[in-house]
Amino acid sequence: MKKGLRSTIFLCLLILLWALVAVSYYADNYYFKKIVDDRCGSEINDQEKVVCIFNIVISSVAPEARGVHQPWWYLTPKKIMERGYGLCSESSKLFIVLCEVAGFNARKVSIYNNSFDFSKTVWESPGSHTVVEVLIDKQWAVFDTFNNSFYRMSRNKLAGIDDIVNNPGIANDKFPYQVPPRSEYYTHIRYINWNHYSWLIRIYSLLRTLLGSKVDQLETPYFLLRPKLLYFYGLTGVILLFLLFTIVNARKKVLH
Repeated sequence: MKKGLRSTIFLCLLILLWALVAVSYYADNYYFKKIVDDRCGSEINDQEKVVCIFNIVISSVAPEARGVHQPWWYLTPKKIMERGYGLCSESSKLFIVLCEVAGFNARKVSIYNNSFDFSKTVWESPGSHTVVEVLIDKQWAVFDTFNNSFYRMSRNKLAGIDDIVNNPGIANDKFPYQVPPRSEYYTHIRYINWNHYSWLIRIYSLLRTLLGSKVDQLETPYFLLRPKLLYFYGLTGVILLFLLFTIVNARKKVLH
């Protein structure tokens, strides 16, 4: 088989795989948006809609772990919902995705208490947890999908992590769900869980040396919560590099 034909077949297979991933990703988006639209409707304000999405997650994903922890690249948000149970990081992932497809900016937040050993992973040292902050009316509101709780400054204003740090009494509010975790959990806050893997801890140490405390303000990229989106970006990059390589080679042949 000629080299040019092999290259063409390879490129066609890449484009086919890219298209399948894209279709699957947008099908998931349609699936999630339909769930939100069917359960929440459109005749409610933004705060009510986010609370409605929160209720979808806590009613769909039981706060528990069973068996072996599955890797993030395998456990897509759709698999989490279909499976029906998960860790705090997993139900948080689903909540973020549902908020994003509904048009809200949401971010994952890793919180740690004073007993957590930052030289170890979250699997080796107790005292860490994952929650979500959602931007509602230009203010961040925190939601804990694992402990079935969120916080209120008043009936019309939800509290964010900064509000809880500045007013720990909020964390003792029993309305509208069960008593949430103690506010001491919020002593140490990061927007990327650098302690998920040992190699991430080493990267964090390097970035801390270069950036100082600014590294703690870096947020988890959205595509890391959506494996299919990551695959889409990766395949797009491979296709573009392959095309560039082909064009350069063709140009060299013409010049020679």
